Amino acid sequence: MNIKELDTFGKRIEFLLDSKELQKQELADAINLSPTTISNYLSGKRSPDLDTLKKIADFLNVNADFLLMRSDDYQTHFSRNINGKLVEIDFEDETIHLTEKEINDLFKKLEAVGFDIKKLL
Repeated sequence: MNIKELDTFGKRIEFLLDSKELQKQELADAINLSPTTISNYLSGKRSPDLDTLKKIADFLNVNADFLLMRSDDYQTHFSRNINGKLVEIDFEDETIHLTEKEINDLFKKLEAVGFDIKKLL
């Protein structure tokens, strides 16, 4: 799907859920909302408050600007909790789009070398 066709908050959430092979129920459970509320976001009947928007962006691992249609780049920031520590990666090249598997592989490789990026180069 062309990113430009994702012209509503709901379409962008649906796109991300599909691309990450997640169900609405999983999003609802993760951010403590009902599946009906998520469905209302997807259909455009409701919009989230700022706190909920942040939770959605964090859960889907995207920049809130993508959800708000201020940017078409949805994968420039990744974060994972590894061994009790938050590990974050920011890409300056906004054209990088990785699959969920590629993201997980990247974090595994980083963890394997003790997060010493020079060892991967």
